[in-house]
Amino acid sequence: MEESLDKAKGWVKSLWTTRTPGRDAVHSGANLVTVDQLPLYGKEEKITAYRFIEDKPLPTQQYVSEIRQSTQHGYEAFMVRFGSVQRAVNSATNCYIQVRDYVKREGTVLPKAMAITLGGMAGFLLGMRRGAFKRVTYSAVGMGSMAAFCYPHETVDLLRSSSAYAAKQWSDFQHPPLPPKVEEKKIDLSPPPNINPNENIDMYSTRSTTIS
Repeated sequence: MEESLDKAKGWVKSLWTTRTPGRDAVHSGANLVTVDQLPLYGKEEKITAYRFIEDKPLPTQQYVSEIRQSTQHGYEAFMVRFGSVQRAVNSATNCYIQVRDYVKREGTVLPKAMAITLGGMAGFLLGMRRGAFKRVTYSAVGMGSMAAFCYPHETVDLLRSSSAYAAKQWSDFQHPPLPPKVEEKKIDLSPPPNINPNENIDMYSTRSTTIS
């Protein structure tokens, strides 16, 4: 009877072991692991300490740096001066545009006459010490320039007509027109057909006798 009970216990135990494999191994102290030993966490990498080592400057690096710094300072100074010059140019341009629009406006005869006169006076002053011919030439150029400025459309028409006239004259000079043909007229010295030659002879002989 006892042997039968032992066999039954052994069979149940073996059946339980086969149905739940590894249960006893989990609870055994030899197979226990810590959290850091689990495969979920990787191994800690050793942190390498780096140290910055500055390169030695090249022999020409110092000179290049000085040139670059001086160039940069000069460029900044130039930009400051250029800004003032640019502002002056912009103001002068705006003033010129206003004067131009006012002079070109219709009905402003007096300002146009004053501008043309000032142009002639400026040319006269420029050619004052260069002889009488240059004074006249510079004055004419100054007055013509201001007249073209005040009357642009009329100036364009005048230039076009002048160029067309000059081209026509040049073409006539290169290819002059042929002179008209002159018809030669011959004088007929024969006696009229209604006069008898014998009568002329008698007339001439009678006249000669009378004269003698």
